[in-house]
Amino acid sequence: MSRRPWTAQGGLLAILVLVSVTLGAQQPTGAIQKVTLTAGRSTVLGTSFDITRIAVTNPAVADAVVVQPREILIDGRAAGTVSLIVWGATERAQYDLVVEPGVSTLEQRLQALFPGEDIHVTVNDEAIILSGRASSNAVALRVAEIAGATSSKAKIVNLLELPGGSTSQQVLLQVRFAEVSRRALLELGVNLFTSPTGIGNTIGRVTTQQFAAPGFSQLQWTKASGDVGAAVTSASGQFTFGDFLNLFLFSERYDIGAVVRALETKGLFQSLAEPNLIAYNGQDASFLAGGEIPVPVVQGTSNAVTVQWKE
Repeated sequence: MSRRPWTAQGGLLAILVLVSVTLGAQQPTGAIQKVTLTAGRSTVLGTSFDITRIAVTNPAVADAVVVQPREILIDGRAAGTVSLIVWGATERAQYDLVVEPGVSTLEQRLQALFPGEDIHVTVNDEAIILSGRASSNAVALRVAEIAGATSSKAKIVNLLELPGGSTSQQVLLQVRFAEVSRRALLELGVNLFTSPTGIGNTIGRVTTQQFAAPGFSQLQWTKASGDVGAAVTSASGQFTFGDFLNLFLFSERYDIGAVVRALETKGLFQSLAEPNLIAYNGQDASFLAGGEIPVPVVQGTSNAVTVQWKE
């Protein structure tokens, strides 16, 4: 009777050991494997065990279906990365499905028009993105022009790099549109004048008479002798301005200056728009102010009038 508890306890230990071994065999076998395919293409993935079920995190990126006990057909639908988990009777494996974007029709067309150029096209819901390298700035501009003309996307993002690793330069234009009355243009005046020391021993000034020209005061000079035509050895003097000026230019090197008087009367100058435009080197920049206006258009011989909205 002393052996029965011992025998029962030994049998219980043996059962526990077997259960532990069985559970350990259900753990993942190996590291996560990577499977790469292109959007719109398919591939077949083989396993070393019979498949009981599978799961994909996002079927919109990649879908999978079991076609054989040990084969899975994977279809790439859109660019992205998803996880694929495969279960067997006692095994389990996990894969990372990496779906790369396929070559679009626009990219194929650009590669045919510009052979040898490294041009890539990425299309999303908002824009067309051009990337890669172009052999010249002219090629980069032509590629962007063709992309804009052959696609319904309104926005083209040109990221093509030029030789030397430099990207296309951009220019910032600070533009100001203003409405000025005709009276303001008539009152615009200009003065040309020399410094008090003169140019080549000569002092002078010219004015358009819209406002007083600068005057000279405290003029002093010395000559080498009292003879006519003797050289001036030193000269000094001061300017005297009789009007407020909003722009004054004077060259100390060449002893000549100019002043321009812009109209200061209120109500004759109106700023309409002050846009800041960024343009790529060699491309046009534009902006729209004011929206659209209705334009009546007569149709054919029926004299029917329709309205078209134009910028």
